[in-house]
Amino acid sequence: MRIPDVVFVNESEAQALTGATTTSEALVALAKRTACTVVKQGSEGATAVRGTERMQAGAFRVSAVDTTGAGDSFAAGFVHGLLTKRSLRECLLLANATGALSTTGVGGTAAQPDAKTLSAFMDSHASGTEFSA
Repeated sequence: MRIPDVVFVNESEAQALTGATTTSEALVALAKRTACTVVKQGSEGATAVRGTERMQAGAFRVSAVDTTGAGDSFAAGFVHGLLTKRSLRECLLLANATGALSTTGVGGTAAQPDAKTLSAFMDSHASGTEFSA
């Protein structure tokens, strides 16, 4: 049986899929079944596990207008990081920035950033993002 390359879930989905009572327990269970597990934690950021590597990244603070599509934008940023061979930390940074920026406009794609906008946003906001292993 082939294991998924990457799985994106929010905290309640992670717990429901695994029967775990905490996000941390759910991450451990999901990590045994996937190459990379990413749990989206809304305004608290996200946590990812790939192999033995675990990384948590805080969210970017923006003036959100509409959260429609933020999860999809988050996933797109993360996958872009994977495809360009970025570290797990960088993948989370790209994902959180892309998801955050997508909330600054109405609708699912109106504020989804292009590469130039994303890079400028990350350059000006990266120091405010907290990481933990």
